[in-house]
Amino acid sequence: MNTRQQIRKYFSIGFLLLLFALSAVTASAEDRLNVTTETQVSLSGKVHITLHLKNISGHPLYSIHPMFHFHHSMEMGNRIEQMQPGESVTIDNDRHPPVVLSGRYPLVVLLHYQTEPKQKESILQTYTGSFHHKEPVESVVGGNMEFVQEGEISKLKIHLNNQSNSLKNVRLMLILPPGLQADKFPGMMTFTLHGGENVYFETGVQHTQSFRSLTGYYPIHLLLEYGEFLKHYTSEIQSSVYFNPIFDLHQHWPHLIAMILFATGLALVYKRRISNLQPKSI
Repeated sequence: MNTRQQIRKYFSIGFLLLLFALSAVTASAEDRLNVTTETQVSLSGKVHITLHLKNISGHPLYSIHPMFHFHHSMEMGNRIEQMQPGESVTIDNDRHPPVVLSGRYPLVVLLHYQTEPKQKESILQTYTGSFHHKEPVESVVGGNMEFVQEGEISKLKIHLNNQSNSLKNVRLMLILPPGLQADKFPGMMTFTLHGGENVYFETGVQHTQSFRSLTGYYPIHLLLEYGEFLKHYTSEIQSSVYFNPIFDLHQHWPHLIAMILFATGLALVYKRRISNLQPKSI
């Protein structure tokens, strides 16, 4: 094997190592359950919700415990002991408080589960959706939000916009990933927005537990509700937060490439020295 072939061989090995590092440290927070809901609302306002779960992780899941967050209330669902890969489960719930106003209502399902039997900490997956009663109205209050990291300080920047000419009393509910808590946002709060008004505010975000095991993107949900002219409206603002892995490839990829090239060079030098030490055939 000549020198050029050796260089190609060791560079190929280094490239494969780089691809392995890419796949190892850029894995994001993926949902292990496929979640869908079907909602039926009678003319009298009685709500029946069907929750469909499917294990799409490729591994068994344990102690799956759904919790429904309804309009102004919460309800625990039945716990599922175990779900095999590809297995589907259907859960029916008719404990949603009757709805009176026509319009659209939010529906949130918090799913706690474990990837190992008797695991100490559960994984949380959040599903958000909505359903309507009599009339599928559309909200005119929207906005956006952004999670920013300024040194050691984490902030959530929120913008609300009333796109109508009338006043709105909007109730907000913030759903953060597990282990995060907003300083100035005690779960729910109310804002009064005048016609055409834009509101900007920030809230600090604190860690309530270790995040060494969490890497990738995690969703953030802000639910908005208000009533007007005997109708109920809801909308949702979504964003995400990124947790850096212990070794952040986005920050250290030049060092990783340099290390691979250095290791390739050392391998070539070692190979040549071994070849020189071998007795030459006469």
